[in-house]
Amino acid sequence: GTGSDLQLWHNGATSLIENGTGELLIRAKTSENSINCNPDAGVEIFYDNSLKFATGSGGANVTGGLNVSGNIAVPDNSLIIAGTGDDLRISNNGSTNIIDAATSQAISFRWAGSEQFFIGNAEFKGGDDKKIKLGSADDLAIFHNGNNSLIKDSGTGNLILSSSQVQVVNAAEDELIARFDQNGAVEIYWDGSKKMESTSSGITVTGTVTETSDISL
Repeated sequence: GTGSDLQLWHNGATSLIENGTGELLIRAKTSENSINCNPDAGVEIFYDNSLKFATGSGGANVTGGLNVSGNIAVPDNSLIIAGTGDDLRISNNGSTNIIDAATSQAISFRWAGSEQFFIGNAEFKGGDDKKIKLGSADDLAIFHNGNNSLIKDSGTGNLILSSSQVQVVNAAEDELIARFDQNGAVEIYWDGSKKMESTSSGITVTGTVTETSDISL
């Protein structure tokens, strides 16, 4: 160049290519971009004259797929973001791992391309025969088989409900079917009306007791 615009030299330790004015363009062939170095701006890398990688003031942009042979590491409180509306965010805040559906879209958990469960607004949902299993040998399963809802204990030990009071209610949750009180009564209802209650001395029955066989005392 007229003003030593382009210099190539070795300073005894490092080989340098220095561009004094304008852009530094490296081309594999005429009129096809390979690497563009823009002064006080970004570096652009091309494939077959198509831009694939570009640095910017906030980081770097990749056009197309990114294949990584090692780990992708991000520090605490940094986000891995997916979706044009930043719909999915994955992060760690220093104490908790977070998967956040930042918009109103659900999070779908899939196996072999088929949805098994999803998280929506205030719900964790699975379809028929999608089981929640607990225990090292799948001892407890909770699921709906298309006809009935089941809590199935197939392991060792007992199925235990632990509470100071257990209530069995109707589907509308406005009518008792049975109630079990800690250190107290067991109550059984008919259409919301109590019919049998255990007491410290025995059983109290409201209404008629019908027997189909003899009572032995």
